[in-house]
Parts: sequence; structure tokens; C-alpha cells
Amino acid sequence: MYEKYTRLLKEKGTNTKAFCDAMKVPQSTMSMWKGRLEEWNGIGKKPTPSLDTVAKMAKFFDVPIEYFLEE
Repeated sequence: MYEKYTRLLKEKGTNTKAFCDAMKVPQSTMSMWKGRLEEWNGIGKKPTPSLDTVAKMAKFFDVPIEYFLEE
């Protein structure tokens, strides 16, 4: 999911700070997600943002929420 998020940031010509400001999501939320994903050892559930944050991501990028939920 993080790969899709970063790809859409590039396509939209924006960055995490602009996304967080526009969607009123703390930048620390996105940083924690990235950090946990980088530390993830493949055991257990893959770290993902909350469903509320995923919904905000979909709205910001004008894509269906399913875009982020499909692998």
C-alpha cells in the first residue's frame, strides 16, 4: 500500500507534507507507518494506516478506497 501512496504522490506532483496538511492527518502518522513498514520482518500483519487514513488518502488522490486495499 505504501508503494501505491508514494506513486500517487509523484503522479500528483506533491509530497507527504502537502498531503498531511490538506487531509489534516498528522505527518507523524505517515512517518510511523513508513517506519513500521521498513522495520517489518514479514511476520504477522503488514503495517497499514487506519481505515480512516486510507479513506482520506483515497479522497485526496481521487481514487476508490479499494485501490489501496487491493494488493
